[in-house]
Amino acid sequence: MLPDDPSHFPTTRFSAINGLRDSDPDRRRVSWDAVISVYWRPAYKHLRIRWNVSPEHAQDLIQSFFLAAFEKQYLTDYDPSKARFRTFLRTCLDRSVMKAQTASERIKRGGEYEHTSLDFASAEREIATIAAGPQYQPDQIFDREWVRSILVLAIHKFRLLCETEEKQIHFQLFEAYDLADNNSLSYADMAAQHALNEATVTNYLAWARRQFRQTVLDTIAELTSNEQEYREEVMAVLGIKLA
Repeated sequence: MLPDDPSHFPTTRFSAINGLRDSDPDRRRVSWDAVISVYWRPAYKHLRIRWNVSPEHAQDLIQSFFLAAFEKQYLTDYDPSKARFRTFLRTCLDRSVMKAQTASERIKRGGEYEHTSLDFASAEREIATIAAGPQYQPDQIFDREWVRSILVLAIHKFRLLCETEEKQIHFQLFEAYDLADNNSLSYADMAAQHALNEATVTNYLAWARRQFRQTVLDTIAELTSNEQEYREEVMAVLGIKLA
């Protein structure tokens, strides 16, 4: 299989979902960190908007949920034949909230546990943007924010790749032309800004788009457990149906 061939689930590539069951504690920890890095923001926004809980309560619930999931390993009960992993995790989260509502005295702030450091302040700023934007359905927030988390993580990875390969200008062009919300730049504008000709801008952007697409596919592969789930999530994130 070619490195950039997205037609099949890359079974030899690391899957954080499968890694949650790994017998090696270090690999389980790496898998757990990968799951939290993608899921904590969708989960937090889901609590704030769908369940309408305060920021402080949502922070406690998120920390308690991931802590219990890690200690009791109940995310390892995931069965890919029944649902996507993100659907499974959201269902577990909703059950956790309902249990907390009937036993709120058990939710304590701080305590004996070492909570994961999460940037709740930035998540609150993003929620303000959501509230000020187009109409949305609260039930759709989790899935919409999951897609956003995948793309944000892929952009971060792609930026690091460009730095490693000393292709910072490729990233700058991609960021200015493809990622900007209100881009009014032309290829000629960007060529002038970077002392390039337009053909070089075209070539740099073609490379960046190809590599970024592959980075998104790799990221989705890390957060899925098998080929069917991979294909479904590729459709959800990129809107493409793999052959």
